[in-house]
Amino acid sequence: MKPAFSIARFVEDVRLVSSIGDEHVAIDWLPNGRTSLVVRVPEEGRGDAYVVGPRTRAKLKRARGFVRVAAIRFKP
Repeated sequence: MKPAFSIARFVEDVRLVSSIGDEHVAIDWLPNGRTSLVVRVPEEGRGDAYVVGPRTRAKLKRARGFVRVAAIRFKP
């Protein structure tokens, strides 16, 4: 089945992050006018998804406890 349209025209950037073991991963979100969809897969339990942005302040954190994270940044 061929999709009716492509989502690529709405996507500006995709970031994939994987952690190894118990290490902390730097997650730095700087202010911008973009909205992102973030999908996380934790080490245990169920994954989650949430919408971030647009940001007016920076968020700098060190995350752990997940296996993979995908962040899809949409065009304005």
